[in-house]
Amino acid sequence: MPTVYKNTRGQHAVRQWCADAIARATFPLATATVDTSAGRISLTSAGTGRTRVVLVPGTGFNAAVTLPWLEALSVRWPMTVVDLPGQPGLSDPRRPRRARLTWYGRILAEVLEAIDAERVVLVGNSLGAAVALAADSSRIAGRALISPAGFMRLSLDPKLAVASSLWLLQPTAEHTRPAAPDVRRAG
Repeated sequence: MPTVYKNTRGQHAVRQWCADAIARATFPLATATVDTSAGRISLTSAGTGRTRVVLVPGTGFNAAVTLPWLEALSVRWPMTVVDLPGQPGLSDPRRPRRARLTWYGRILAEVLEAIDAERVVLVGNSLGAAVALAADSSRIAGRALISPAGFMRLSLDPKLAVASSLWLLQPTAEHTRPAAPDVRRAG
């Protein structure tokens, strides 16, 4: 299986940043790992109460990045953030080659079983929304999807890709506006 990281140095740097960010949190957190068929999965939790909310972040996101959400929402509900495997964070770095949503859904169901939480509400963001829908577990009481994505592979129009690349390389006002059509006035 491929991994999210280009090399071990990059993996170490990201994992260290995530661990440091969680350690610096200014509100009470609990961290845990669970073993799944995809390897070790990192969980970060906060808050107390009855209905557990499980946040499933999207592509490139993890518990360390979602700490502001975790802090705000854990005032009202017990929250757990799942660092998805194959994404940057503290979980296993391997990602599936095919049947991606089926694989992620199965792993999330394994996590819910491992934490032994009943009647959870899944909150999926971006790719996490697709994963939340793909999970099949009797432990799920509800699902909320925020900016859903990941239902199909992303494909970009070549013109849009070029325009985006130009802006990313040189973010100027000129590169922000789309080119106007060449309209000449008849005289």
